[in-house]
Amino acid sequence: MAFPSAALSPRSAVTLRVAAALVGGYGLANLTVLACRLLPLAGQDGARLGAMLAFMVFALVPVWVFSIRSPARMAAGLVLPAAALVLLLWSFGGLS
Repeated sequence: MAFPSAALSPRSAVTLRVAAALVGGYGLANLTVLACRLLPLAGQDGARLGAMLAFMVFALVPVWVFSIRSPARMAAGLVLPAAALVLLLWSFGGLS
């Protein structure tokens, strides 16, 4: 069975996935830190929790990006959580 990304050359498919892993992982990790700062924790505990979760997110996004077969599902899997975090931050005033 052929992969859905057969229209892309193997080199460009890997380049696309590396770029998506770097940019998507960085973006989701930063949004995770901002979202954790909204939690009602004492002092800098929210920022510390966000930093710990950001390491986990930034490590798991490349694994997930390279395990998905379809570039469309890969993009949706990066954009939808980012959009949900931005909506959460916007609704609670964390983007100001």
